[in-house]
Amino acid sequence: MSRSRKIILAAAILGLLACVLSLALYFRSAGEAQRAFDRLAEKRPILNSAGFEAPEAPAPALLEEPAEEERPFNPDCIAWVSIPDTMLNYPVMQRQGSNQYYLRRDFYGEYSQSGTPFLDLASDLSDPESPLYIFGHNMKSGTMFAVLLRYRSADFLAEHPVVELETAEGMRRYEIFAAIETETGADELGIYDFAADPARDMQAFCAFLQEKALYSTGVQPEGQLLLLVTCTNSYDEAGRFFVAAHRIE
Repeated sequence: MSRSRKIILAAAILGLLACVLSLALYFRSAGEAQRAFDRLAEKRPILNSAGFEAPEAPAPALLEEPAEEERPFNPDCIAWVSIPDTMLNYPVMQRQGSNQYYLRRDFYGEYSQSGTPFLDLASDLSDPESPLYIFGHNMKSGTMFAVLLRYRSADFLAEHPVVELETAEGMRRYEIFAAIETETGADELGIYDFAADPARDMQAFCAFLQEKALYSTGVQPEGQLLLLVTCTNSYDEAGRFFVAAHRIE
């Protein structure tokens, strides 16, 4: 084998090892984040608990992290979202003044590749007329909002038709009526604009979502809207997947 071929082969092997290492670190990080969420799920820290201020920037790693049970709850946590019998079971954050603060931060405001699901600032949890937009990552490990893409199948929807949202006032239940996949992002379709539109027409908007849906569900939405949003990774960075539901209580 010539010297040039040996160099090319060595470079290819090094590149492959780098990819394997990067993937291993990705799954390790996602696994650690998921275990932290599982521990939080046992406490369901909602109600905007006092005594916690999330840092403005990721805090430096400490030699000794405080025990999880000793760490104060985060007042940015305003709800808990779950889909029964799936892995989707997470806190929902809302950081005033920063719509994407938790895009790459964990429950305590420290850097995390998985981020933490968050409620759009245009959504008002206390207003029964306000549509709720909750964003979460589609992790390759299958955690966070990755399960949403399984709603490409009508059979999966038939088995998991309800989203639960626990708030300070109690549990809310939402029935899914549409699963929408976009290639170009939601801004061009106007999906994101609906929440902030004072003249919004819910009936027309729901009809639009049902028109864009992957399949018909036969559900006629009537109550408050809830949209769970994640990326698809199927097309490009603009690809988005929406699960739209309406409150049934």
